[in-house]
Amino acid sequence: MDVKTSLPVIFDATCIYAHNKLELAPLRPVRHRMGKEYVKAYFKYFDVSPPQGDQDDRDALYCLRWDMNCSTLYPGNLRYRKMCVEVMKYLTEKYADGYEGWAKAQGKEVVPIEEPSSTEGAGL
Repeated sequence: MDVKTSLPVIFDATCIYAHNKLELAPLRPVRHRMGKEYVKAYFKYFDVSPPQGDQDDRDALYCLRWDMNCSTLYPGNLRYRKMCVEVMKYLTEKYADGYEGWAKAQGKEVVPIEEPSSTEGAGL
């Protein structure tokens, strides 16, 4: 409750600022029965972001967030952890050289990523 206005304050602990395709991630698993037909319909209205060939891999990466969350919600169910490990293994094997390797393979310029200083964002 806001003490000045007496209005309720709503806090969403799950909000996220991310790529719009992130919204497809929770629908990826078979358990949701939405499947590839739903994704195809989605892309009729929203273009696949470049590089288009990597869309499925990005979707798998985005889905990890939900599967890891399920793994913590149901710690006795190892299925979620196994799914996460399988996806992580697949992605790390496919992109073993990281962004730099991907960029070079695509014939693109590697854009250096600046490391933040240890005090950046700490209010120092």
